[in-house]
Amino acid sequence: MGKLFMIFGVIALFIGLAACGGGGQDPAVVGRWEMLMLNPDLRYVFNADGTGDRGIEGVYIETFIWSTAAGSLEIRRDGVMGAEANERWTYDIYGETLTLINQRDAGMIEVLEKYVEGGQNADVIGTWAPQLMPEWHYNFVADGTGDISISADVFDTFTWATHGDFLHINRDGAGPGETANERWIYSVDGDVLNIQSRTHIGLDLDMLRARP
Repeated sequence: MGKLFMIFGVIALFIGLAACGGGGQDPAVVGRWEMLMLNPDLRYVFNADGTGDRGIEGVYIETFIWSTAAGSLEIRRDGVMGAEANERWTYDIYGETLTLINQRDAGMIEVLEKYVEGGQNADVIGTWAPQLMPEWHYNFVADGTGDISISADVFDTFTWATHGDFLHINRDGAGPGETANERWIYSVDGDVLNIQSRTHIGLDLDMLRARP
């Protein structure tokens, strides 16, 4: 009988160790996520095989491996030594928003939005001028490209897409301190395009359709 209890004890120990071991990859986390506030140019990519990377395009990219278990997301950074190599976050997904709370510092919170490949709403296509800056023109082309000009002189180009009531503008020539990835909530009412920034609270623009 004693040997039987010992066998059951060993089995229970192995089950416990398996449960506490490295987790899997929550399919809901898989994909590309972009920071909504503070630094909208920062993005995370979580691959289904447990690899990933994060950074700012054209500036820096670091790679990592990741896993999830019981509401916890662990990121093990490649090429980083010491305590900073392993990050542990409590995570929550609501719709297309991923919230991360650092388990070592609860004041460190990151809110990320899932990147969704969008299309081009035909109502947005055309040239628009901000009501308060009529010399500025935003030109949205049907193929998802566009440009920004002042008094007919183009100073920046971009790609754009819409998804639901979201308008994404990815600028090619954003300078230091400028946001390359602009995120807006938009609506079109006749010849008025209203855009409200999702990254700079309070920034609300009415743009008028420019006539040839």
